[in-house]
Amino acid sequence: MTLNTEEISEAPVKPAKAKRQPNAWNFAWIPGIFIKPRSTLKKVIAAEKPVWLTPLLLISVLVVISALVAAPIRTQIAQAGNGEVPDGFQWWSDADQAKYFESQNNKVGPMFMIVFPLLKGITGYWVLWFVFAAIWHLILTLTGSRVARVKVSNVVAWAMLPLVLRVLVQIINTLVTRTLGAPTGLSTWVAADATGFLSFIRFVLAGMDAYWLWFAILCLVAAAPLSQLKPAKAFWATLICVVLVLILSAVPGLINSWLGKAAGNASF
Repeated sequence: MTLNTEEISEAPVKPAKAKRQPNAWNFAWIPGIFIKPRSTLKKVIAAEKPVWLTPLLLISVLVVISALVAAPIRTQIAQAGNGEVPDGFQWWSDADQAKYFESQNNKVGPMFMIVFPLLKGITGYWVLWFVFAAIWHLILTLTGSRVARVKVSNVVAWAMLPLVLRVLVQIINTLVTRTLGAPTGLSTWVAADATGFLSFIRFVLAGMDAYWLWFAILCLVAAAPLSQLKPAKAFWATLICVVLVLILSAVPGLINSWLGKAAGNASF
């Protein structure tokens, strides 16, 4: 008796259970960053796909709210300054005077009071995320790490959650005091009329506050498990990235200050 191998039915093979990956939003990680930062950052590092959208969208939404809340106060301040006219204004032609008043009125419109501050705020946070992740990944790679770029981007985005608190504090301060508030950076340590290298240091310190330092500390905490480097090497690589980003963030303000002084000297 011969057996027909075609009639032999094989038992179905159960597919291996796929490893569960975190979803794209992970709202439960938000309180974890503040309560259990080390364990939460390990979850972020373990993600193999992009999970950076949640913190960046949260910051963007709060920036929109902040711009809307500050718009009436910003408009009031701008309208209060509209009564002042430049020296020699009475000698201007009627057409030039009309153009001046038109430009002043445009400055209190929605474009200047809402759209431009909104775009500036959102762009600033997204550029910080992109530049910091790019520089950090480059430095870690040069020091021997083989971490994927997406993992670095994920960690930077979730480490930026303390900056959400900064925007929340700004919104609350605006609602309570009905003022735009003073800058929260450490630039007050250097005199406002400082020149030369001290002027550059002032712009570097302007980007630093308690929330930014908190963000930097979270990156330092995640550096070793993220890069798989020795803790000391990962620490110094991350610290170099922090310093480089602070220096880069000071360049636009310094250039703007130089251009302003050049324009003032030219008009004089």
